[in-house]
Amino acid sequence: IDTKPPEVAVTISDERLTAGESATVTFTFSERVTGFDLNDVQYDTSKGTLGALTAVGTDGKVWTATYTPRSDIESANNTIRVNLAGVQDAQGNAGVGTGSSGNFVIDTRPTVVDGRPSIVSVVGPTSIVLEDTDVTITFTFSEAVTGFTLAN
Repeated sequence: IDTKPPEVAVTISDERLTAGESATVTFTFSERVTGFDLNDVQYDTSKGTLGALTAVGTDGKVWTATYTPRSDIESANNTIRVNLAGVQDAQGNAGVGTGSSGNFVIDTRPTVVDGRPSIVSVVGPTSIVLEDTDVTITFTFSEAVTGFTLAN
């Protein structure tokens, strides 16, 4: 006899996401479930995207998806939740309530120092430069700048 509804634990592989990073979200159910899909997953889509669900193994208990934060986001409070009403176990017991990940932080905004743009990267020659050789050095800023000259 099984009258207990399925439960879920939601974990995320990285609790501090920065620009260019993504994380694996793992959904681990207490028992085999059916009906689980992205419609059951709740998160703030304005802050990131969740890729397709992939079953891990063949027992129907563990699923993963890749979460990718959007650019130019700074948010200290984020979770990924599962509405369990959309899933059932093999005996037809519908899930109840929600399961939620722990909090994670997103910071994909460019670094700004003292309210001013900052240099994100400087790229120049990767080998020894001999005299009388012209080289190009590229400065990349966190935002558009004006007035940047050799004097800087």
